[in-house]
Amino acid sequence: VSVVALRDIEEGEPIHLSYNECAYKDCAGIAHTFTMPQILAEHGFVEDYPTRFNISPKWPVFEVNEDEDGEVEITWLNGEPTIWQMGFVREEYTRLLKIEDEIDE
Repeated sequence: VSVVALRDIEEGEPIHLSYNECAYKDCAGIAHTFTMPQILAEHGFVEDYPTRFNISPKWPVFEVNEDEDGEVEITWLNGEPTIWQMGFVREEYTRLLKIEDEIDE
């Protein structure tokens, strides 16, 4: 097993190994398509941010990340969404925030 760092790592700094990132050119044909559902099914866990999703084969893959201020950002990785797809993602995000609020109560 070889591990490559994109920057110098300080002594004692934790190293995070990502299952959805790939440094090779074609990533064995799964670049941008090995997403959260596949990681959960094959490895039994969900990675922290960034998390990739592919709602269906007709959808572009998108990545959900959190910035330094804790704000959620979405990046479309292999195409632009339709207006309907963007609306769907917004509605789901709003629904999940409501569930989070209910759980926190």
